[in-house]
Amino acid sequence: MKNLAYGTPLVVIQESLVRAAVLRYTFEHEAQTQATEIALAREINNGFLWMDELFALLGVYENSRTSYPTFRSFIPVIEAYYSHLAKRIEFKASKFDELRPRVTSIVQFSNGAQDVDPGVRQLTINFDKPLNSKSYSFSRGQSGMEHYPIEKVLGFNETGTAITLQLRLKPDWEYEFVLTDLSFISKDGHLLKPYTVKFKTRKAVN
Repeated sequence: MKNLAYGTPLVVIQESLVRAAVLRYTFEHEAQTQATEIALAREINNGFLWMDELFALLGVYENSRTSYPTFRSFIPVIEAYYSHLAKRIEFKASKFDELRPRVTSIVQFSNGAQDVDPGVRQLTINFDKPLNSKSYSFSRGQSGMEHYPIEKVLGFNETGTAITLQLRLKPDWEYEFVLTDLSFISKDGHLLKPYTVKFKTRKAVN
């Protein structure tokens, strides 16, 4: 949380409630539930590991307005929740990392290879669990756009466990790109652990 400039427990709780309220609004007004799922996973990925539970708790408030006519009257429930959360947070942190989907392999060559054939036109990346085939996000690496090899995303396989990219390569050149945690999401709602792909093509044969 300190990385997000939320240095005190009170600020963290306040920010959590604001973000959970935004998610509830998105859930109520977005036509596609996928928007809420990705936004919720992103908040958890940002460090708010309890956001799914807080999101559900605000749903209880929305559906129990007779018992809780104002949000102030619901605060004791929020307090009790956070008191119990403190005892479970380490477990939630380890579970979060365990459930994140990961890249397992690259088909055409190994990540970090220094002699990739510049004639390679496609690259297939495998994951350890099925992903949502309509959601993905790539970014350039630290080397910049001139070292970004992706020409087109060809799409996922039928099971969502692999994605194929169309590449544009030239000889004797270093390439780098990142599979980000912005949109790659598993079918059970967990964002991808970011993965950087780096390689170099071999020199042209005279």
